[in-house]
Amino acid sequence: MTNKLLLLIVLVVAPVFAEDSDPLLTVDHYVRVKSSVPSITGQITQIYVRERAKAATPLRSANLADRVVLFVHGAGTPAEVAFDVPYQDYSWMAFLARAGFDVFSMDTTGYGRSTRPPVMNDPCNLSQEQQKTFVPGFLSAPCAPTYSRNTTTIASDWNDIDAVVDYYAAFVMSIASALWPGR
Repeated sequence: MTNKLLLLIVLVVAPVFAEDSDPLLTVDHYVRVKSSVPSITGQITQIYVRERAKAATPLRSANLADRVVLFVHGAGTPAEVAFDVPYQDYSWMAFLARAGFDVFSMDTTGYGRSTRPPVMNDPCNLSQEQQKTFVPGFLSAPCAPTYSRNTTTIASDWNDIDAVVDYYAAFVMSIASALWPGR
């Protein structure tokens, strides 16, 4: 609650002093979601979301529908690493935020800073070929998987995306209601 209050204060006060040359805000969110990942179905997990924007961008209008970008990582690279590289002008998130967009990136369950299902930490669940790279240092010999199904699915990824979109929509509406009552 304290973080949300601090963010609201920053978003309300910062536009008074904002210019186009203002530095970008970086806000890390954790969205709680009831997981549909097969190995942890029903558990409450956290999805990591990074937001980049100029201070005044989220407050320019109550309707940001055409000024919001959501990056979702692919394969194994976390979204922050893929889209917000802190080197020279390599950050897609910073580029779009400077152009006036409210930019988000998210990691689905099991990746980056999002909740990682415990079965992903068991080296026996790696392929036999991957396990060989850990023998003899970490494993004495290749082992049989302890979990044989998919760890995550396209459906569980969409569940995570839906939770992040719903969170953002509710967050924007709560700010808009506070700033523009009756709108």
